[in-house]
Amino acid sequence: MATGLSENTPMDPSASGAPPPSGTVPHWKLLTDRAGGAKGAIVLKDGRFLTTRTEPDGTGSQVILSQSRDGGATWENATTICRSGADVSLGDGHLIETRSGLLLYCYRENRFAGSRAAERSYAIRVAQSTNGGADWTWHSDVMTSCAQGLEQRTSGGLWSSYLLELRDGTLQCYFDDEWTPNTQGKVNHQWVTMKTWNPGEGRWTRPVTVARAIREEDLSRDGMASVVETAPGQLLAVFESVAPAAPHPNVLRVVRSTDGGATWSWTQVQDNLLYAARGTSHMALAPWIARQEDGRILCVFATDEDASEPSTPGGNPSLMKIRLRGMFSEDGGKSWSQPVVIESRDRHAYMPGVLALPGGDWLVLYNCADEKAYTCLRGSALP
Repeated sequence: MATGLSENTPMDPSASGAPPPSGTVPHWKLLTDRAGGAKGAIVLKDGRFLTTRTEPDGTGSQVILSQSRDGGATWENATTICRSGADVSLGDGHLIETRSGLLLYCYRENRFAGSRAAERSYAIRVAQSTNGGADWTWHSDVMTSCAQGLEQRTSGGLWSSYLLELRDGTLQCYFDDEWTPNTQGKVNHQWVTMKTWNPGEGRWTRPVTVARAIREEDLSRDGMASVVETAPGQLLAVFESVAPAAPHPNVLRVVRSTDGGATWSWTQVQDNLLYAARGTSHMALAPWIARQEDGRILCVFATDEDASEPSTPGGNPSLMKIRLRGMFSEDGGKSWSQPVVIESRDRHAYMPGVLALPGGDWLVLYNCADEKAYTCLRGSALP
């Protein structure tokens, strides 16, 4: 199992290493290339699979909720969760079903009314459904920001978000946060921030920095976090970050909390690297994790390490040669297997999501960026 990596000694996925742990998934079955969306999907208590995607809607855009009633083989549009007007970046969110049966969807709604910084505003919002996804209404705003007064080279934006309900019923929202570091003089930095839902006050409170560079001289571009609770109050967050040295290729990092999210290990542990693609400028990006009831964790991510030349960090995914990999852990994320191939086809695989299915199987959905299509794969444990 691979542990203790650093940017100076990145993991080589072709090197001899530990195989995936027993009971993980060495084989994947293609269910469809016509799925309803990618990351942020859920399995409902009634057996339906739900996912989302953002599509044009006249002069604006809309988030479509899609469902599968046959285990991911076929998908159909169910409804529209939210709509926006022109010049709005909408979506990139996450669905959950709470213990009470409430469906929640967190997403970004970022407005770019013009080229001037003063005309940009950002929000992480939450929509809710009380009838299984048929109808959606506004639930709350997690955080908002405005670019007024900021320099052009930074956006002060709020981006990808993730919802988590802890075993004790606490509801948390994690999101990409450029606004908070900007208020502290960190221009063009991005941290992962978490807020907690206060049902008594009906609002999100207690902002906590989940991830950022610990050294003041290092660039923070941390985001796209997904989180699992490995034991009561024990949280594990995996996220996209950057290497300290230029050109700052994307890497994967991991942080922990032992107190339900009140504090995180980035303040104590300097080396929190989970994976760096082989080659100094190749990338590992867009991770997503899920946990089975038996404790197994799967982290899926995209990487361009198979390409002869590295892609440009922050570039257009449809122009990158990126494929899916997966890493398994059986000990709560303390150690991980060498990466295994999930999708071997030569596709521009991006924005993957993974679901832990009842019975031990996994469902992976991803966006094929150059085809504007969504693929659904199912992995079954060895007999």
